[in-house]
Amino acid sequence: MSQALVRSIERERQARQQAETIAESRTRELYRLNCQLEQMVEEKTVHLRQALEVAQSADRAKSNFIARISHELRTPLTAILGFTELMLAGVVEPLGPRQRTYLEQMQTQGKRLHLLLENLLEFAESEELAPSYAPFLPSQLLLGAREVFANLAAQRGLAFELTQQGEDKPFNGSAETLELVLHGLLSNALRLTPL
Repeated sequence: MSQALVRSIERERQARQQAETIAESRTRELYRLNCQLEQMVEEKTVHLRQALEVAQSADRAKSNFIARISHELRTPLTAILGFTELMLAGVVEPLGPRQRTYLEQMQTQGKRLHLLLENLLEFAESEELAPSYAPFLPSQLLLGAREVFANLAAQRGLAFELTQQGEDKPFNGSAETLELVLHGLLSNALRLTPL
């Protein structure tokens, strides 16, 4: 064999050995990185499972708290509504017009609070509170608000007036939700209006 051929074969052998060494080194490095990645994924999975368990536990505690509070508030409210109804029926003693008006307002607001508690309890149980949509007259909401807030405004020395413009057409939506918003706005307006 010629010297040139021997050198060529030797160079090829060395190149092949060098390539095998590099490939082996890279394979070991990839294996090490893969093991590290698997360990990181496993650690993250453990942390995520723990976070999920904490979140689920907090959610259960919140639901239990809401349900318990709703039940605790509903019991005395039912008694208040019952006694109000008895008084309005004249079972206790005859009522004057002013007393009747106050008791009717008390009954209306008690029923409103009862509905809020029922919705809160329903939300705690279902985790989703879907408003009920039905046709209603906006004037009925406004009249109810006037009954509640006219006296409160008068007690603060404020005037409270409602005027209707145009025809009172039925509106399809959630009367309860709109009533909550309206009462919240009026309550804030009364509270924040300077005397």
